[in-house]
Amino acid sequence: MRPQSFMIAQGERLALPITVTDAAGEPLDLTSATPSFGMARSAGDEVVAGTADSSATATVRDPETDGIVDVTIAGSITDTLIGTYEWECRATDIVSESVVIARGYLTVTERVIAA
Repeated sequence: MRPQSFMIAQGERLALPITVTDAAGEPLDLTSATPSFGMARSAGDEVVAGTADSSATATVRDPETDGIVDVTIAGSITDTLIGTYEWECRATDIVSESVVIARGYLTVTERVIAA
């Protein structure tokens, strides 16, 4: 899996659609999946935004058979961040097996113009 990188300015809302596919590139059916998301300075560090504390959301988009997870972090959360962070999105299936479906880096830059 190739890491995905994104850049936003402080205070911007992050809206990240993640398409989950099989080896042939076909969308996976996520009907029974529960997605989760976490972001930290680096692997093993304290999570600064994630679904565990509701500072981020990760939801399977309808129809679930299209294999898309939408991750969102509010601007009020990114307003307090600056720098580069590692993120990871996981999906847990009906038998509680958790797998990484996407990972990458998010760089939050300082605003050019004050809000």
